[in-house]
Amino acid sequence: MTIWSDTRAQDDPTGQTANGWPGTWEKAVGERVLPVLGCTGACGASTVAVAVATAALGGATGTPSGTAVRVVECSPPAASGVAAASASELGRDPSGWLRGQRGDLLLERIADDVDAADGVPLPSPFPTAGLTAGPATSRSDLALTAVPSVMPPGGGGLTVLDVGWDLQHVLARPSWLRDEVTTQEDLLLVTTATVPGLRRLEVQLDLLADLGRTVHAAVIGPRRRRWPRAVAHGLGPHTRALDEAGRLGEVPHDRGLAVLGLSPAPFPTALLRAAARLLPPTTPTQGVTP
Repeated sequence: MTIWSDTRAQDDPTGQTANGWPGTWEKAVGERVLPVLGCTGACGASTVAVAVATAALGGATGTPSGTAVRVVECSPPAASGVAAASASELGRDPSGWLRGQRGDLLLERIADDVDAADGVPLPSPFPTAGLTAGPATSRSDLALTAVPSVMPPGGGGLTVLDVGWDLQHVLARPSWLRDEVTTQEDLLLVTTATVPGLRRLEVQLDLLADLGRTVHAAVIGPRRRRWPRAVAHGLGPHTRALDEAGRLGEVPHDRGLAVLGLSPAPFPTALLRAAARLLPPTTPTQGVTP
């Protein structure tokens, strides 16, 4: 339990982490945050994060939701799952993030390498107007304009936070990222419909059990009725409780995404419908239905 104690004051009374980044993220008025965490490596967490964000924009119904949405990916550049997902690049934000655009969805990823979760820079402010970059000096500084997904008047945007680090690692040291994981009302865990995948999900749920968060889980694989017997009978007590609460969701396995990874290509309809069902009712897109 000591990994959740707040040792920030012991590290630095100014509130900075060991790597020097400020420890508090000042959000826009009405901005909601949904952290998404993968239970295992390369389990599809970034794909689910982008799909959930797309569904929040109305992608599951074809009707715009009127809500501004972005994905903020916190993985190191070499491990980025969303780098190839943008249809166009918007350049580097002054706060240290590379921005891309995928339809009306804004994608942000780390520009410079980091070696730990407490080294992830604070997210850039949620755009309140179309973005305009300066003259392009390299591929990472492309000069493009106009992001459609901007904060509406009065606030109310949604940031899907693709955490990109192992949960135990995030909880081990104070950082703004740990603050988000331990204080946001809703969390979304992603795993695979395998015995190791469900075992890792159970471990993550146990780590979060005493934090009082509302955890949702997405299991990527075949339909539930087609799970192998060993998988179907491999639910631990925390996972069974999640299932009984209606917060264990299915995400269909897509062979193309599994082989090629994220790209600017549209998501399959079945994936977007599953992603829409994963949206917590507390998000500003609660009216989105599959």
